Amino acid sequence: MNEMLTLKTTALHMHGNFRVHSANGSSVPERAKRPHCALHDGTIGPIAIRAPRVVLYSHDTMGIGHVRRNLLLAQTINEAYPEASILMIAGAREASRFDVPSGIDFVTLPALCKGADGVYGSRDLNLPLSELISIRRQTLEAAIWGFQPDLLIVDKVPRGAEGELTSIVQRLASAGNTRIVLGLRDILDAPDVVAADWERDHAFEFIADHFDEVWIYGDRNVCDPIQEYSLPPSIAAKTKFVGYLDQANRLLTASDEARCQIQNVLSRQERIALCLLGGGQDGEKLARCFAESHLPEGMHGVLVTGPFMPPVLRKKLSAIVGTRTRMELLDFVPEADFLVQHAERIIAMGGYNTVSSILSFNKPALIVPRIYPRIEQQIRAQRFQKLDLLDVIHPDALSSEVLTAWLNAPLKTRPKAASVVDMAGLKRIPEFVKRILSPLPSSDVGEASPLASHIYPEVLS
Repeated sequence: MNEMLTLKTTALHMHGNFRVHSANGSSVPERAKRPHCALHDGTIGPIAIRAPRVVLYSHDTMGIGHVRRNLLLAQTINEAYPEASILMIAGAREASRFDVPSGIDFVTLPALCKGADGVYGSRDLNLPLSELISIRRQTLEAAIWGFQPDLLIVDKVPRGAEGELTSIVQRLASAGNTRIVLGLRDILDAPDVVAADWERDHAFEFIADHFDEVWIYGDRNVCDPIQEYSLPPSIAAKTKFVGYLDQANRLLTASDEARCQIQNVLSRQERIALCLLGGGQDGEKLARCFAESHLPEGMHGVLVTGPFMPPVLRKKLSAIVGTRTRMELLDFVPEADFLVQHAERIIAMGGYNTVSSILSFNKPALIVPRIYPRIEQQIRAQRFQKLDLLDVIHPDALSSEVLTAWLNAPLKTRPKAASVVDMAGLKRIPEFVKRILSPLPSSDVGEASPLASHIYPEVLS
């Protein structure tokens, strides 16, 4: 008769049957088997029990949208499973400026940037691209392989920027002890562009061979990548729709420090018109037009330039804003959703996170999308405009007069976003994580084990 083994973690308890071989060769009952993982030196390690480890990778070559999306996921997983260790690997040092709870930490890579032509280069270091990618690749392999994650979530780029993730994904998939997920925003680009990019990078084969699942952070009624990007059956079968990431409830658990950073703005008695530029590297025209617009009486303008706006441009904008009595400029706000929550009107570019925030708080918004080097912002804005959830103007039509007219026009009555599109993504993320990490139950046992009680190889000291 099988011996009953009770395993206990700090926050979660699991009672069930396990059959694993201990260091002395004896056996105990098993709940589910997972393959041994070859360790860094190629040996096979003994068995140990530990809380799960999650890595979230974002390449971050333009703006901070990718790292912000991963941060939302990390914070949500942390709240649901506080014993998990979550390592965020980001391509922008600004990631470390975000407020994160215990259990989450960062590794930042030497930064890349993307030009208007879509070509990568070094953002800060005077190094050729090949040398910079080599440094990033070695850093990634050391961090991820050393961390030995149970779950790796890769944002948008299956192989990483310039293929920097290829070898580590292959090794983790071969070892078999890490679940690997590709996370995609709702819209990537025009279908022909996506097809060309993925065919050039052999992405379809790579995803089919090495990824366990593909998570779409959107509603397939807004965009169905399976159809629009002609995903092959091998990938379509792995694809799950998470829903958009509603950020309203998440602010309830945000830190006091994050709130205090913008307390001066929130304490004003005036109504707020908010202008958001994402990373800010290509938001000069929108920022200048907003700074020169005429606000309604009793309204205060807040312009957030973003961390990547060149200092010389920020200085010019600061001079314009300095001549206005009811307007101020902020360069970077780690928790901009507090501003979104309190804004009466929002003018913004059309990045995924910005639009998700606008929909989360059901704010009247005018979107001026980026159209170079990708048109995903334009496609997204037009889709939501058709759903009557926001207004859109083409960047070629942008002027301070157009913004003044929109800011002074009567507000429209619009449907709540959650009544039109699926906004439950953050509520589903803990279940998605639990499901993909839970071993399949064997025929003689009941439910799969809880998240925090996996069996993993570790090196004995």
